[in-house]
Amino acid sequence: MLIIANEREEAVATYQSVKSSIHRNKRKEVPPQPENRKDLHIPGLWRQTLDGRNFILCDDGLDDKIVIFGTPEIFSKMCDAKTLFLDAKANSLGKCLLPTTFQLDFETTMFNTIKNKYPDAQIRGCFFHYTQAVYRKVVNVGLRNDYISSEGDPLIKTLVRRISALPLVPIKQLDDLWLIIESEKPENNEKLDDLTTRFRRYIWNHWTNTDRRTTNDLDGWYYALNKAAGRNHPSIFEFIVILQKEHAKIEDDMKLLQRGKKVKRIYKKYVKLEQRICSLKERVTSDPPQMKWIDYLDNIS
Repeated sequence: MLIIANEREEAVATYQSVKSSIHRNKRKEVPPQPENRKDLHIPGLWRQTLDGRNFILCDDGLDDKIVIFGTPEIFSKMCDAKTLFLDAKANSLGKCLLPTTFQLDFETTMFNTIKNKYPDAQIRGCFFHYTQAVYRKVVNVGLRNDYISSEGDPLIKTLVRRISALPLVPIKQLDDLWLIIESEKPENNEKLDDLTTRFRRYIWNHWTNTDRRTTNDLDGWYYALNKAAGRNHPSIFEFIVILQKEHAKIEDDMKLLQRGKKVKRIYKKYVKLEQRICSLKERVTSDPPQMKWIDYLDNIS
């Protein structure tokens, strides 16, 4: 809960709560859902934040109308960010986005677009999407039962786990590790040949990344928006109301962060996992090394 520190802030909070109530009553008269994007016209309250500021950053086009919701303050924060997490196309809104790193899922089109527009930026793939792609390949080549069954071939299990963990090793170690993986895989199994061929080149690497390795926060945010809608296919105006509330929450979170407060709980299991990864990295890179790289790969997988 946000604690108001003085009387002025209390007065503002009271005013905002009354104003929010007025907004809720007015929104009972929701405009009709347009049949297409060309007919979309966003009036009055739906163009504003809950406290009455402009909430439209971009309203462009006719048949292919694009509307981008937000405020200049939030967009400015985005422009100052060094890392952007994406799983949709980025658009220019009149201010330069100059991130040094993009983190995204396995959208090949987006990858190529970013490389063209930001040739000097680092691109990191989502580690979770990578492991999911490995598992889908395991299923597609017919190795699912061998991998998940308690009676499956332990060599196949080891092979899949090693491939899944390759993004967590230095790029310069990949070739040597791959030779070991190839030499220790079960022989005379064409399915394994298909699997290892598919994932031999992995260009996104998380060895130096000590921050988020996935885009799961975005997926969680989308889930929260869908849950807030309460049903499938809400009208555009119902969805705008959800975005307005989300914007207000984000601004409150930003105020808490500025005061040095935490806005999101970090689960102990993730803290322990990160500590374990750091410990293994220290052991394998110490001088002299306390473990071999293949042992590091097996332990981290």
